[in-house]
Amino acid sequence: MMCVATKSTMRYLDTCDDILMMVYEGVEAKRFLPFWWSPFTALSDMTDPTFALKDGVLVETEPHSLPVKRHFKGCEKEVTLVEHAHDETVYMGLNKDTHFKGAKNINFKYGGVGIEFSTPLYRAGQCGSLFTKMFVNDDYTQTGLISSDMLTYEECDKYIAYAEKLDITLETEVKPLL
Repeated sequence: MMCVATKSTMRYLDTCDDILMMVYEGVEAKRFLPFWWSPFTALSDMTDPTFALKDGVLVETEPHSLPVKRHFKGCEKEVTLVEHAHDETVYMGLNKDTHFKGAKNINFKYGGVGIEFSTPLYRAGQCGSLFTKMFVNDDYTQTGLISSDMLTYEECDKYIAYAEKLDITLETEVKPLL
């Protein structure tokens, strides 16, 4: 639908610099409804690398990042949309000169119930991968079997710093025992 809608719009334009596709899913069920496609496909769709055309070059962006806020007709409040893996940005980027009037910037943003459900899961997965990231970056002083509860305080600080780069914050409050 997005490619057809965008292509159809080109008939009204002489030139096109920017294409911003925004999809907001505002329907929320009273009970959990599984994705209509397979759980594997749903998870991949929400965690795959995202792509955008920036200044005529296809670049990888971080899923669930670069939020924009919009107040759509029919919505009671302003909503947030984020980067989302969809193939339209790639197709349109490849065909920017022949079908999309030389567009230089193409983005796909998604928001609503699906994103509100999947963003915390995505962030949790990112947090889980930080332990592995520290192995790859040779951030450990220990050798042999190691688990995250065996980190030095300095390694804990490094882990928390990596998490902060993902906008994952930790707040610690020590309360006296009553």
